[in-house]
Amino acid sequence: MTKSSHPTPWEYKLVSMGNPLEPDTEHRANAIGKQGWELAAIDAGVWVFKRLLANESATPLQALMEETVPIAEPEQTSIARV
Repeated sequence: MTKSSHPTPWEYKLVSMGNPLEPDTEHRANAIGKQGWELAAIDAGVWVFKRLLANESATPLQALMEETVPIAEPEQTSIARV
């Protein structure tokens, strides 16, 4: 088997996931995985995902504009007024 002279084109996604033990973290990680992303590293609460670059003509700006993870809206808490 010979190695290709061209490196594998990867794209990366950095997501601030915070504490991995929070209830929604697994749901969020699975949502990213369903989009074809694979967890590559975790550093200080930032999870690094990678996947094969689907379109080599994509610009870095297009990658930045891509939506990362659907995150549920925080629950509204009402503040009692006195």
